Amino acid sequence: MKLVTILKLGWLVISVLIVCGMFLPLFTLERFYFLENQVSLASIVIELLSEKQLILFLAVFIFSIVIPVFKLSLIFIILFGSQSLQKNKRYIKILQTLGKWSMLDVFIVAIMLVTIKFGVIANVTVHIGLYLFTFGVLGSMLLTQLLSACSEQLQCHSE
Repeated sequence: MKLVTILKLGWLVISVLIVCGMFLPLFTLERFYFLENQVSLASIVIELLSEKQLILFLAVFIFSIVIPVFKLSLIFIILFGSQSLQKNKRYIKILQTLGKWSMLDVFIVAIMLVTIKFGVIANVTVHIGLYLFTFGVLGSMLLTQLLSACSEQLQCHSE
């Protein structure tokens, strides 16, 4: 199997993981043993916006939705586009810069979980969305590294 085909398949799997992780429940909050609230990344963003918590909304929206989608879009352009090698290298540089911020979205979700866990009022049950999102973000970081190595060796479009 060609390297480019493996990278394209990796992009598809990572995209599915991240999108599912955004919309599937991350965790369930149980308060006072009778109030339950399932929370997804999308519902958190909507709730923060509706409560006019603009700074938190922007932080979660930018780092947990905009940046991962932007990264996936750049990887798509690199893998499926027909632009020059120079342009691909420029896109990979952007991906590497964004990669330094990649785990911030997972970190934000983890801080929310820890904050809630230490509260006496709520009990938290973690769901599949958190794992899918985390693996998707880690996968996008790995794919960026593979693209970088592939670009330096000029192998991506020659295989």
